[in-house]
Amino acid sequence: MDDHWIGPMPVELFLQDLMGSSDGQFVLGSPNHLQDNFQSIKSPEEYPSDKDYAKAVASVIQAVTSELSPAFSIVLDRERKNVEHGSDYSTVTDAFVYNSGLDMQISPTRWDKVDLGLEFRNSSSLCGFKDVKDDSLDEWVVQTESSCAYLDRLASCAAWTFNTQYRKHLFSFAPGLDGVRFFKWERTYSIVSCAFDFSTEGKYLIEFLYRFYTMTDSGRGMDDTVILATDKETSLAEPLLRPWIYRKCRPTFVKIRVPDGGSEREVIAGPAIATPKGIPGRATLDLPVYDMKTGNLGFLKDTWRDVSLPHELKMLKTLNDADITTSHKYIDEDWNLGAYPPVFRIHEQQRILTEEVGRPLSHFKSSKQLTRIVYEAFLAHEDAYTICKILHRDVSSGNILIIYDGKASKDNHDGGRRGMLNDLDKAAPQAKPTGTWQFMSTRLLADGMQKHLLQDDFESFIWRDFSMPPDTDLESELFLISPRPCMPPIDPEMVVLRDHKALGAFWRAALSKDGWPSDDGAEDQLAAEGSTKRPRQDDAQLAQKRQKSGNSTPAVAA
Repeated sequence: MDDHWIGPMPVELFLQDLMGSSDGQFVLGSPNHLQDNFQSIKSPEEYPSDKDYAKAVASVIQAVTSELSPAFSIVLDRERKNVEHGSDYSTVTDAFVYNSGLDMQISPTRWDKVDLGLEFRNSSSLCGFKDVKDDSLDEWVVQTESSCAYLDRLASCAAWTFNTQYRKHLFSFAPGLDGVRFFKWERTYSIVSCAFDFSTEGKYLIEFLYRFYTMTDSGRGMDDTVILATDKETSLAEPLLRPWIYRKCRPTFVKIRVPDGGSEREVIAGPAIATPKGIPGRATLDLPVYDMKTGNLGFLKDTWRDVSLPHELKMLKTLNDADITTSHKYIDEDWNLGAYPPVFRIHEQQRILTEEVGRPLSHFKSSKQLTRIVYEAFLAHEDAYTICKILHRDVSSGNILIIYDGKASKDNHDGGRRGMLNDLDKAAPQAKPTGTWQFMSTRLLADGMQKHLLQDDFESFIWRDFSMPPDTDLESELFLISPRPCMPPIDPEMVVLRDHKALGAFWRAALSKDGWPSDDGAEDQLAAEGSTKRPRQDDAQLAQKRQKSGNSTPAVAA
């Protein structure tokens, strides 16, 4: 989230622009008799614990909610121990607003059903932000360890809500010692309001709740092109989608509208086989789908692309759906002390529907099959570069899929599957190097201003192969590891792969060897499901110093 905070936005401007109409002056629309309800709330430090403070605030919010909109209710989450940090901020208490009819007996946290989130903090060390009234050198985003940990938690909670639902944006708010702040989260930036005091300016929180409850589902951030599938639609789709459902729990099926020329096409999707982890970025969802028009299986890629880059549709025959983020337009406001990136990011939602349905690379059946699938993706990369001069710029395990369509020969190792290089939306030249950092070249990691070259994609393929379980005997034979005279060290500047021939020869040599094991398929090394610990969905939140800028079908198949 570094360089993705925009704020502090004036509270009335937040309510007017982001939760109402930007026309005219700000006017309170909530009932007058509710606007003093929060005067009974004391300072957070006057409560014995985070939980007691949360209960007091939640009870007032529930009373207000019951009058404004009985369709919603607030539920306190469990108090959690944050064992990673010091005792002065070792507990976390959250609350969530849900639909009143939701069954909460299973768990007090239903990430897939959250409408609005609250994060409570009663420690002065958990401020996160510090509103600056002048041009002082103090950072608006506080850089202490505890504040970074707090912002990490805040973003993690928002990301977990965002990424378990079909959303365009998300609202939340956080009460604390420095006051209450509102948040609007998008795939580019997160807008943060100024802090205000409960007891003297509680009318703003009442107005926030009033506007939130009177919004449509779309206004609250839900994607209105996605609805629950009917029982009949589910019965048609589930038999075809079952091989791509890896969890043992009962899946939820949804119907998604995808523009098809001048009309729309409807597809039924179950659980995604690839999901985003944080909030900013492309947030790619990979979904095997049942096409209601053809009755066939298909593959839907739902992502938020950077509008400054050439559209992926220019490379592929696709179907597109656009919905553009708006937070970027506040970057140049005088009150913004947060994000000032050299290039403003604007993301639009796009959907790409193809016939080929891939499985994640982690579902390989043998090490030989894995090697061959990566090699076939490498051949696709060779065609894209030599014929069209296109660099992929994000070669990684997540962008290589296993395809089974009867076009590959079967043997004891392969099972008739083939590899496909997926995801070309970073293929256009960009201002900064791109990629998945575990697979990026050492050259780009060492200097983020370097131009992305062919050799960087080559190195990503090499890291991809080195991340598989090693076969020591095979590697020894391939690399001729045997006693021999020591040679002087090689100058790494001279070791540059200029074309695909040398690296391709390595794969062909490996695949031609005998002795490949046939029973070394992928095994799940993750802990058993069902852990109650909240997953960490984002890195620690760090802010950059204020610097205003003057610049306001399948993918490639083998």
